[in-house]
Amino acid sequence: MQIEEINYYSEEYLKLLNFRFLNLRKPLNLEWSKEDLLNENQQNHFALKNQSNIIGSFCLKKIDCSTIRLRQMAIEKKYQKQGYGSSILKFTEKFAIKNEYKKIIIIARLSAMDFYKKNFLIKQKFIFKHGIKYKLPDGKILIACYHPSPRNVNTKVIDKEKMISLLKAAKNHSKA
Repeated sequence: MQIEEINYYSEEYLKLLNFRFLNLRKPLNLEWSKEDLLNENQQNHFALKNQSNIIGSFCLKKIDCSTIRLRQMAIEKKYQKQGYGSSILKFTEKFAIKNEYKKIIIIARLSAMDFYKKNFLIKQKFIFKHGIKYKLPDGKILIACYHPSPRNVNTKVIDKEKMISLLKAAKNHSKA
C-alpha cells in the first residue's frame, strides 16, 4: 500500500475523480455539481494504491495558514476494515505537522462515526447536534457539523451562515 499525491487534472486525477464518484457520490444517487468541483485545483489530491490500482482517495484543502480540511476520503468497500483509513489519518496528521498546520477539519457522514471513534479512542456516546463540541481523550476537539451537501443545503439543514458561524467558532477555539 502506498499513498501517492496526484497532480490536478492529470490522467491519474481523472481516474481518482472517477473513483471518488463511484465510492462517494453514486451510492447516494448524486451527480457532481459545479460547486462540488469548485477549487479542486487548490487542493492536494491523494490516491491510496495497492500496486497500481486506486483503492482509496482523499483530498487536503487549505482553509487558512493554520488549518487544513480532510475531505473526499473513501476506501473501496472490499479494502475497508483493513487499516487503510487509519493510514490516511496518520498521513494527514504527518502532513499537517510537516506543513505547520495546527488544526485538521474532518467532515464525515454519520455512517463513518464508528471509524473515527475507533481511531481517536473515543468511548463516550455522542448526541449529534450541529455545533456541539466534545473533548476527545487525546485533547483534540470534535465539533459536530452537518455536511454541506447539496441535499442538506437545499433542505435548509445547513446554510452559509450556520457553516461560517461554526468555522469561526472552530477557529476561535483553536486560538484558545
